[in-house]
Order: sequence, then C-alpha cells, then structure tokens
Amino acid sequence: MRSTWDARSVKRKERREAVLMLLIGAMFAAVGLLLWLAAGRPWIGALGIVFGTMSMFHGVIVLGHFRRRTVRLLYIVMSFMFGSVGALMIAISLAVPGAWGWRGAAFPAIMGAVAVVFFFGGGVLLVIREIKLRKDGR
Repeated sequence: MRSTWDARSVKRKERREAVLMLLIGAMFAAVGLLLWLAAGRPWIGALGIVFGTMSMFHGVIVLGHFRRRTVRLLYIVMSFMFGSVGALMIAISLAVPGAWGWRGAAFPAIMGAVAVVFFFGGGVLLVIREIKLRKDGR
C-alpha cells in the first residue's frame, strides 16, 4: 500500500518535470526565434517555435488543475499541434529542401510523414473517444 509520502513525492516529481518542460519549451521557442530572425533560417525557426510552444503547452497542462474534460480537450489540441509539426517538416522538405543543410530533405520528410500519420490519426481517435464519452454523459 502506498503511503501519503509516496503520493507527495510522485506529485513533486510531476511538478518538477512540468516546470522542466516549460523551460525546455521556452528555450526551443527562443532558439527558433533566434534562428528565424538572426540566422535567416525562417523554416527551421518556425519548427523550433512550434515545438517549443507544444512543450510549454504540455507543462501548463500538467501544472494546471483542470477538469478531466478540459485536459482531454487540451491533449486533443496538442496531438493536432504535433501533427502540424510533421506537416511543417514535410512542407519545408518539399518547398525548401536546402533548409535542412547537409542532411538533405528526405529524412525530415519521412519523419514528418510519420508524425502526421501518428499524431493526426491519434487526434482523430481522441476526438471520436471524446464524442462517445460525451454521449455517455462523462
């Protein structure tokens, strides 16, 4: 049986990880903005900004005291945001293949396609689940 102390330590660990996600997300967004404005790499900068925003979004969800339905809706939004990062990777690979530098555009395009299928598909499944839960009155 878990003691109260164990539950508190788990909560503290969750809060620490959420704060870390906020900090890492802010760093990704800041580096993305720097790449966009200072280094003249708008495509990679936009990708960093979107990824950083999603990381901060997750940190806010974990730190916040939201109702279950609100958390489910926020995770649906976040799933579609991750899918949009994949779509952005594909768009960058097709529109500006040189944006990826010496690595080439093929691998980021494949990774983007996997992200689109996984996260957009997952988002659709989450929406279907949410509709069913609402019909059941939960």
